[in-house]
Amino acid sequence: MAEVGQAEAARLTGIPVGTVASWAQRAGVEAPGVDEQRKRVASGQIAWAERRLTLADRFGEVADKAARVLLERLDSADVTVPQVISVIEAAVGKAQLLTGGSTSREEQVLTGKDQLIEEAETRAQHLRSA
Repeated sequence: MAEVGQAEAARLTGIPVGTVASWAQRAGVEAPGVDEQRKRVASGQIAWAERRLTLADRFGEVADKAARVLLERLDSADVTVPQVISVIEAAVGKAQLLTGGSTSREEQVLTGKDQLIEEAETRAQHLRSA
């Protein structure tokens, strides 16, 4: 991983990039530095998959910094909460897109009649299996 980067190591081994990155972080193994990566990009040695992972990490850093700014300046007038939230949402969304993560979430919220019907069906199944 230290020689080829996380994305290429994942491609070569068939192990998900997130897993390779997690293992590398725990082992204290670092990908090539920014200057080295720039040289590799210029010479065509780094695949888009690896650059995409690096870019996703940078978007994560942007989201983290925006969250810190929000906490530091929450009561000041120079930055509005919607502005900072917008930056966080965009950065997290782009990082998720680049890593293949979920960018939206759907939930079914049961209320009233629907919840009673589901509970009745669950109990009926339980009674049938007893």
